[in-house]
Amino acid sequence: MKRNIIIIIGITIGILLSFGLRAYFHHRREVQIEKGRQGAWEKVQPHLSKADTEIAEAAEKNLGKLYSFFQLTKTKTPAFAERCLSFKSKWVLLTGDHKAFLKEEFDNLVFSATDLDTQIRQAIGDYIRDVQQIEGKLLVDVQTDMNDLPNLKYSDCSSKEAFTKRINELVADSSQKTKVAVSLDVTQVAASEITAFIMAKLAVIVAERLGLSTAILGGGSLGASESFGLTIVAGIVIDQIVGCIITWAYSPEQKISDTINYEIDMLCLSTIGSKQTNDGLRGLFSKIAAAQIHQRDEAIKTFVFESEIQK
Repeated sequence: MKRNIIIIIGITIGILLSFGLRAYFHHRREVQIEKGRQGAWEKVQPHLSKADTEIAEAAEKNLGKLYSFFQLTKTKTPAFAERCLSFKSKWVLLTGDHKAFLKEEFDNLVFSATDLDTQIRQAIGDYIRDVQQIEGKLLVDVQTDMNDLPNLKYSDCSSKEAFTKRINELVADSSQKTKVAVSLDVTQVAASEITAFIMAKLAVIVAERLGLSTAILGGGSLGASESFGLTIVAGIVIDQIVGCIITWAYSPEQKISDTINYEIDMLCLSTIGSKQTNDGLRGLFSKIAAAQIHQRDEAIKTFVFESEIQK
């Protein structure tokens, strides 16, 4: 009897020790995993910061190209001013549609609304493609780091494809749960769609900045004209410039050139925006970048701290 009691006590102690040791090692593993997750998050920070900086640099690079376009057009205004004061211009002023003549000369010698539209679309498209490349490189770098962690192996990190798919799922979840300034995922939405979206927004901004009624763009909603909104605005600005020139038939060439260059500077500032006010295309780039960075950071953070770990 006494021997049986000792055996039972021994078995009980063994079971308790087994549960205790199991709980101890489980807790120890959980602590190790949490430390590993924190270490993983700290390890990817330089990649996130680098990507943020590169996105900002991409915005300035492509805005710089657009700025160069405006500066180039200003070098062409003396030739246009000369054409304004030509014999043919004065003859058309007396006998024909002088405004139509000047408009055609401006389009040919300086720039047309279509030229501006093309340049802006190219700047936006190049920026979006730059951001997509930066974000793609970021995911490759992060996935590489996730696969190189001591004592920690993420289940969804076995391949670049699996990791990218999981991050995209988390980005989609983040965009649904949070309200961001511009709800576009640059890495998932086609560049052409984002370009159309930005062009529509920019048309309203430029129109308002230049004191034009947004009614010309469909009451400000842009509706069917969103692809052509900025072309319409630029066309009206050019028409206004040409309309003023009609009264300058005997003004010096330099005055005409200087006045046109001032109007071009105003259109440039309204379109690109300034660093001080962060408006125009610069402001739209900034909002899209902020939304992209927020969603991406939240997705990677969720992956690091909540994704399944291989036992």
